[in-house]
Amino acid sequence: MAKCTSQLQRIMPFCKSCGAEYTEGAKFCHKCGASLTASPTVTYVAAAPRKDAGVTALIAGLVGIGLFGVGHFYVGKIGRGVLFLVVGIVVKIAFVAAYLIGMLQLVFGASGWGFGVFILIGLLNLGLWIWQIYDAYALANKYNAEAERTGKPPW
Repeated sequence: MAKCTSQLQRIMPFCKSCGAEYTEGAKFCHKCGASLTASPTVTYVAAAPRKDAGVTALIAGLVGIGLFGVGHFYVGKIGRGVLFLVVGIVVKIAFVAAYLIGMLQLVFGASGWGFGVFILIGLLNLGLWIWQIYDAYALANKYNAEAERTGKPPW
């Protein structure tokens, strides 16, 4: 029975820059001079700036008394902020108009709907104010979660 001997061939490594064969342990390619040591790849992810949800709610609450949507501007949702701003201005104009109509009806002794509408629009104004505070707060949390996950602002 013949003994079968196989000789293992060692596969030589190749330079990633030029393709030249090099011996194991070499630090630089003899042909192109490229570094042959594997350097660890470090990836840096630049984190997007955070939007503090508490500050967002505070801005939306305090400034939002007069101007709805300011918290949305802070978070970066400009379109939604403009929508809240326009709706807020319309509601505030209706609120003042209903108050003036109610006062005129009171002064001239006419019975009417002025103060009833004034109260309804006031409740609508209060509801919109609370809603825009909550919406800006929720958007800040969503912004932060997405920025933390991807390292980029979501919008």
